[in-house]
Amino acid sequence: MKEDLIFKYCGIFIALILLLGFISNVIPKKYQPLHKINNNKIKKREAFTVETSPASIRQNISDQITELSDYLAIYSYKNNYEDLIIELDKWCDLQLLSILIKGKIGAESYSSEAGTDIRSYNSLIDFKANLNKSMAFLDKN
Repeated sequence: MKEDLIFKYCGIFIALILLLGFISNVIPKKYQPLHKINNNKIKKREAFTVETSPASIRQNISDQITELSDYLAIYSYKNNYEDLIIELDKWCDLQLLSILIKGKIGAESYSSEAGTDIRSYNSLIDFKANLNKSMAFLDKN
C-alpha cells in the first residue's frame, strides 16, 4: 500500500515536471513578438529603400513622362493627333450603327451572338469616351 502511494506521488511529480517543461517551451514561443516589443528588441527598419522611395518612384515616372512627351512631339503633331482622334470617333460611330442594324440586339430571344454584340457595343462606347478624354488632353497641351 505504501509502495502504491509512493508510485502515485512519483507519477504526479513526473507529470508536473513534464507539464511545466512543456508550458515553459510553448508560452515564450507563442508570445515572443509581444515580448520583443515590450523590451524594444525589434529592429526598426526603413519602410522604403532608395530604389522604392516615393521620391525615386516619382522621379522615375517624371522621367518616363518627359521621354514619352519628347517622342510624341505633341506641339509639332498636335493637328495630326486631333485628326486621328476625329477619324477614330467617326469610325466608332459607324461601328456602333453597324452593330445596331444587324438586328441581333433586342431580338426576341437572347443568343450568344447578341451577347457578343452587346459587349462589342459597350466596348465601343467606352472607346468613344476615351477618345474624348484624349482630345481634351490634346486641347490642354
